Amino acid sequence: MLREALQFLTNQALEAEKPHAIDVPDARVRRFAKGGNLLEIPIRPTPRDHKVYTLADFVFAANNYGASGVVWVGERNITLIVDDADRLDKITLPMVFSDVWAILNNLPDFMTQRDFVRLLRHDLRGCIPDTLLPAVSKIEVATSSGQRNEVNPGRERGSREFAAELVAAGEIPEVVTVMVSPYMTPGLVLPCPIKCGLDYTMPPAAVQFSFRPLPDETKAAIQYTLADVYQHLRDELTIPVYRGQA
Repeated sequence: MLREALQFLTNQALEAEKPHAIDVPDARVRRFAKGGNLLEIPIRPTPRDHKVYTLADFVFAANNYGASGVVWVGERNITLIVDDADRLDKITLPMVFSDVWAILNNLPDFMTQRDFVRLLRHDLRGCIPDTLLPAVSKIEVATSSGQRNEVNPGRERGSREFAAELVAAGEIPEVVTVMVSPYMTPGLVLPCPIKCGLDYTMPPAAVQFSFRPLPDETKAAIQYTLADVYQHLRDELTIPVYRGQA
């Protein structure tokens, strides 16, 4: 009995020394009672992870929060590390690609004349030279009766002669420069010249068009835009700005 009593008293003493949480709502501090004393343990706030949606707001946030921070300019995000010492808090500007950019980078290998005209008239409206759509609309196509008619009616002639005339007149160029902004994020809309190769087949084969950016043209447009944004941030901010991913 004596052993059990001593063990009980020992357990009671140990239990009294254990900290017991005090249920008082406080997002900044946790409180415990231990041995008749009150213990307070500070709670570090959740790291800041804000997002802004315009370049102007990003500059304002960087000037407001980032006195000891750094900025990283990447292809998909511009990131402010608020304090470069702990690197926990950050503010991000997502760089949203434009719809036209997505279309230009996902063109099919070949298009019918109707689909190509639709692409130029609607999807790339305002991005192409004014003379391209009328020239493409002139190309003759074979009808079910075997005749060759223009999409814009008015004359009939041999497809080879007509194709040679279009090429000689420069109406159907081999390289077309389109003006497209890679991004649609406010403050990042910067139309860039992108050279695209244009090729097509003539009747009696089915009329088809191949239209796509030349090698490295889209990469160059991205780099051109990032260089412009980088320089803008260097001019607007007093903290370091780097090209790269945070």
